[in-house]
Amino acid sequence: MLLWSGPWITDFLILSVTFWTVLYLYVTRKFNYWKERSVPYITPIPFFGNAFDIFTFRKSIGEVCRQLYESTTDPFVGFFICDEPYLLIRDTELVKAVLVKDFAAFSNRTISDNKKDDPMGSHILFILKTPDWRDIRKKITPVFTSGKMRWMYKLVQEAGRELADYLKKEAAKNPVVDIKEISAKYTTEAITSTSFGINANCFKNENAEFRLVSRRVLNWGHWERAISTVCYFIAPNLVKLFKLKFVDTASAEFLRDAFWRTMKERERTSFVRNDLLDILIEMKKKEEIDDPYKLEGDKLVAQATQFFMAGFETSSSAISFTLYELAVNPDIQKKLREEIISVKNKHGEFSYEALKEMRYLDMCVKETLRKYPILPFLDRRCDEDYLLPGTDVLLPKGTPVFISTWGLHFDPRYFPDPEKYEPARFAEENVQTRPQFAYLPFGEGPRNCIGARFGNVSTKSGVAHIISEFEVELCKETQHPIKLDSKGFLLAPVLQLLLKFNKTEKSVYLSEMWLTPYLPVDTLILLSTLIFLLCKYVSRNFDHWKKKKVFYFEPIPFFGNFLDLSLFRTTIGEYLAKLYNQTEEPFFGIFIFDTPHLIIRSPELIKAILVKDFNNFDDRNIASAPHESVTSNMLFLNKNPEWKPVRAKMTPVFTTGKLKGMIPLINEVGETMKEYIKQNMTNLSLEAKEICAKYSTDIIAKCAFAINANSFKSDDAEFRKVGRLVFDFRWSTAIQQTSFFFLPSLVRLFRMTFIDPKATNFLRETFWNAIKLRQERSHKATDVIDAIIDMKDNKEFCKNNKFEGDKVVAQAAQFFLAGFETTSSTIAFTLYELCLQPPIQHKVKNEIKSSLEEHGGITYEAIQSMKYLHMCVC
Repeated sequence: MLLWSGPWITDFLILSVTFWTVLYLYVTRKFNYWKERSVPYITPIPFFGNAFDIFTFRKSIGEVCRQLYESTTDPFVGFFICDEPYLLIRDTELVKAVLVKDFAAFSNRTISDNKKDDPMGSHILFILKTPDWRDIRKKITPVFTSGKMRWMYKLVQEAGRELADYLKKEAAKNPVVDIKEISAKYTTEAITSTSFGINANCFKNENAEFRLVSRRVLNWGHWERAISTVCYFIAPNLVKLFKLKFVDTASAEFLRDAFWRTMKERERTSFVRNDLLDILIEMKKKEEIDDPYKLEGDKLVAQATQFFMAGFETSSSAISFTLYELAVNPDIQKKLREEIISVKNKHGEFSYEALKEMRYLDMCVKETLRKYPILPFLDRRCDEDYLLPGTDVLLPKGTPVFISTWGLHFDPRYFPDPEKYEPARFAEENVQTRPQFAYLPFGEGPRNCIGARFGNVSTKSGVAHIISEFEVELCKETQHPIKLDSKGFLLAPVLQLLLKFNKTEKSVYLSEMWLTPYLPVDTLILLSTLIFLLCKYVSRNFDHWKKKKVFYFEPIPFFGNFLDLSLFRTTIGEYLAKLYNQTEEPFFGIFIFDTPHLIIRSPELIKAILVKDFNNFDDRNIASAPHESVTSNMLFLNKNPEWKPVRAKMTPVFTTGKLKGMIPLINEVGETMKEYIKQNMTNLSLEAKEICAKYSTDIIAKCAFAINANSFKSDDAEFRKVGRLVFDFRWSTAIQQTSFFFLPSLVRLFRMTFIDPKATNFLRETFWNAIKLRQERSHKATDVIDAIIDMKDNKEFCKNNKFEGDKVVAQAAQFFLAGFETTSSTIAFTLYELCLQPPIQHKVKNEIKSSLEEHGGITYEAIQSMKYLHMCVC
């Protein structure tokens, strides 16, 4: 109480007033800077200058710059970040002087670097300072020549096809799609392929590592990232003080590892892909000893990272904004679609030349980048004292100079009615009417965006693939007008960007192209008659189940009940389950094209077909292909009478005794898998499906082919490649395997194969090598190879059944194909469900631990004793 009485209070108040007065005078000491130079300026506030909205994340840097631009009509205006004076240029001639004519005085950006704590991020071209910037820019520029772009575009085109296919599946499930996320998957796929030489698999895996990294690198929603980015642009002292990084540690480590792994493989194999990685390898080889800027270590990785970061978000947002505006403006969308389809029909695909021919698409993308410039401001630092042309204003060395791209793009002097989306602004005759430097989506001059051409191509390709297949509409979930993120330095939607996707009726466009007044009427009549007769023919069996008084689902001409399966909208299993749940009948009829099929629901009828009356149902419906000697002799496809003796001989392979003998082989793979998981636990997440596939591949290879597949040691292990070749989705494989089940006539007509011939050849060669080695060493093992050798050497069996050549190979191939995917998927699904239900996971874990302690490890008996594990798997 004594301390807070009498003179102490007076002293405290005096001290406080003195402190705040001194602090106020200190932080406002430069606030007359522009006034003294007779430069118009915006009145600042203490501590923040004119950046209060930036520091509180109410507005982005781009929004504040646009606000400054629109606050005056002067050619330039001064403002303050905290207590530092900045200059914003508005006049296009001054913009030209800063970016081009007097570039030597403005060769560096204001953005900070931190080489000590962020060695990779600081060597990104966007951040790099002169003279290092000049050296690396000169070396990187050849990557983006027209010739190189043509080569890289093939990779972009492949990503575009994946985008269209993925959208078809997603829109079929739910027409309302988050185009922001879809575009991000596409650009991540395209950029990763061209900059890191890796397939990111974003469309196949929702948690693809490159997609996770791209989310994290530019995740402005995360406060730490948002604050760090703001500091890099307007608070450089804090960058070094708090050791901030432009690329976060986890992302940098992932990108570094991915880059060197691919670089090492590329150098080892001398494989040429004509992508950024090849250019960097070539640059590295050609470096001179006295080269001032050597491309090594993180300097090399930084260039691929720059390409990844710059290309991913810019193209992704450009596609999102374009589709949003096309949804708002259906007339523009219709006109664009007509051009896209017309040019595609002319070229047969979305080739590089086709994209260049799409003038209206080019105008649409340019208008998008006018209204939504992804980098809405440009920044430069004055490298020497500089007299602004036509004025007496001298800018001291070190003065930051900003240009509001967004402000220029919305200036009605250059773009009348700027809020309106109008692609015609970029018709050649309209472009000539405005200053060149009024439109700067990629900057201008020596320090413009080096990947502008690539960004344009990938954006156009993405839009073309989507608009050719879908009509895009606003829906009740669409955020309209669009809200932009205030925490990032790039322009991007703040939340999801939900739009409705409707599949286009291509027949409409075909009719517009071909049904002209000059088409003879008799041709139309002939076509109509032909279509009518064809419909009658393909529906001739559609009363089959009605005649037999069996409940059935109404078929449609040409497809029967098979439309969704024909278009690969759903799988056979999903479709049959859906039909099963739509009726309570013990059985019901469906049509596959025009052929009647019966689906059984009653357990008693199922028992009759599978067991009691098996003699009447001993063959599968799947087609056999005599021209494909391996798969046609596999048990799964084999027909009676050949099936029965082979089945009888193969059955002893799976007796309890034989399975016990295989347990050590299985355990060995299990231990390898455990070590692999431990070594890779530092990653953000592990792809369970891929790990399970490696595990089952190694087990099957050991037990069926008596070799080590080494799937955990090499991502390019031959057996793993074969597994992908057989089971990963490809249109050709899907069509052929579907035909085996439902269109047996096509199998023989087109000599289709159930598995890829490359896979068949590999399995054949591997099998005979294993047989030869086993016979030479006279080594016995309780595996499939021994069982097959016994069958082959059994004269009694071979007397009635020729067991030679591909008939022998087929049994090992059957074991590989049947065991690989089933085991892999079962484990993956089980782990997924255990993740969803921790109490069950805890219970099964306790049972496993208890059983292992009791039996001293994983033995056949230990596995048999794990009742709860058995219940989980079943």
